[in-house]
Amino acid sequence: MGQEIPHSSFTESDFQHYREMLKEESHLLKQWFDEERFVNEHPKAGCELEAWLIDQQGVPAPVNVECLEALGSDQASPELSQFNIELNFDPVNLNEDAFSQIHKELVTGWQGLREAARRFDADCVCTGILQTVRN
Repeated sequence: MGQEIPHSSFTESDFQHYREMLKEESHLLKQWFDEERFVNEHPKAGCELEAWLIDQQGVPAPVNVECLEALGSDQASPELSQFNIELNFDPVNLNEDAFSQIHKELVTGWQGLREAARRFDADCVCTGILQTVRN
């Protein structure tokens, strides 16, 4: 995710490359299981938040690069297009205050993102598909 795909038709060579990469990744995953690299500890949960950047009229604002630089967080990354940002939060142990911890991180991250967006006369909205998107 987070990478632009410049075209929508693919050659046999593209499919072959995909199969090779999938085989390589599957081999790596098997190796990690064999080496017991996955931690078997207390259950954890994490989350991510995807946001659209919009202008004052609710139209997508192409300022994600600028917002990411202003935000200066390694937990933020571009998502799909120049109008989107993804915030990734650290996993927390699933205990009695897990959801409070997650909520606190979400609020802090969201406030930081909105402050960064406002520097570029933009704001943020969480939605699957922005209703004001136009061709």
